[in-house]
Amino acid sequence: MLNHRAVWMAAAAFAAAFGGVVAAPAQQSDKTKAALASARITQPAEGAVLKGIVTLKADLQRSDRHLIIGSMAFYAGEQKVAEVCPGAPQAKWDTRQVPDGPCALTVRLWDFDRKTRKAANLIHVSKPVRVTVRNCEH
Repeated sequence: MLNHRAVWMAAAAFAAAFGGVVAAPAQQSDKTKAALASARITQPAEGAVLKGIVTLKADLQRSDRHLIIGSMAFYAGEQKVAEVCPGAPQAKWDTRQVPDGPCALTVRLWDFDRKTRKAANLIHVSKPVRVTVRNCEH
């Protein structure tokens, strides 16, 4: 398998030794990265009624095995309820953190910035899974 970075570094060293110039490899844009990764919530199901502590699960798809996901998190509306490891995208969520009623759950992905060594740009927001939180007995 061809290692493009090693080839570029060898070409840059050769060019430096002989007075040439080699352009740096192109960086993927956020739009390109967004097309290379996606996620969907697999648990709970659409329309579920949730109470107490529940399990959230997601499925992560990457079409480029070199793309590094810097962060993956579950959201209830705009509130982050759990940050998870992309390798094992599941978490426990205490539904008492949000008011009773309808709620849209999403999972969001951020890419990894190799320079800062941190999650950087939001590259994907999943299709919402609509659930109802019902902790109070009426």
